[in-house]
Amino acid sequence: MGRRKVSQKQIMRTAMDFVDGHEHDCLTLDQLATATGVSERTLRNAFHCCFGIPPMQYLHRRTIRQVRKALKGADASETTVTQIATQFGIWQFGGMARDYRILLGELPSESLRDRALADRCSNADQ
Repeated sequence: MGRRKVSQKQIMRTAMDFVDGHEHDCLTLDQLATATGVSERTLRNAFHCCFGIPPMQYLHRRTIRQVRKALKGADASETTVTQIATQFGIWQFGGMARDYRILLGELPSESLRDRALADRCSNADQ
């Protein structure tokens, strides 16, 4: 009989729905493949075709962007980079800071300070 053919578009739609539904979870390649109903190899091929990178690299970059969004929205007097990073399942802080800087061009602490600076400037204008 053979396997049923699933389009890359359908694989990616299912994968993105699963990822969106597990926003704060640390997902594995196996979980993503199971959720999409395809092999890890097929999933990797679909991600390469769609994004030009493997699924785990996509998830890592997505997490880094989520951390940035949280840092930009956080109050620097009440939270730290470490607190926000751990909310997203990040425990390797040096590696995260390196990847963050490579991907976004600044350190996580700079993103957090930018919010504090913006708040001070807007308060001074009032």
